[in-house]
Amino acid sequence: MTIGSTSTSTGETIDLIHTGVLSAQEIFQEEERTNALWAWILRGGGFLCLWLGLSLLFSPLLALLNILPFLGDLVGIGTGLFSLVLSLFLSILVIAIAWLVYHPLIGGGLLLLALLILFLAKRTLPNPAHSRS
Repeated sequence: MTIGSTSTSTGETIDLIHTGVLSAQEIFQEEERTNALWAWILRGGGFLCLWLGLSLLFSPLLALLNILPFLGDLVGIGTGLFSLVLSLFLSILVIAIAWLVYHPLIGGGLLLLALLILFLAKRTLPNPAHSRS
């Protein structure tokens, strides 16, 4: 096990512990990989929490419509898909906005992806204004 500290360009001291004999550059590369993995795990967890929260938001409506089982099942599928698409859009949008400052190309690409999801959802879902006529 290696215990060591290094100073940054701002004068702060960083203490890290790793097994084996590693150079400072190797330790920083390992820490960057670990941080990137944790960031994506937390982003995925945020997406799942948002999806669960939106699904729970529609659960009173489903409980009410379960009086007629076929209607409850149909609305359940619809609200589940709506929650999935909305949480996917919002998650990607938040990640894109956060990345626009530090990684403009990646943030811009994710912003385009979020807008593409919104566009495809709008084209796929029926328009209530057109169904009335």
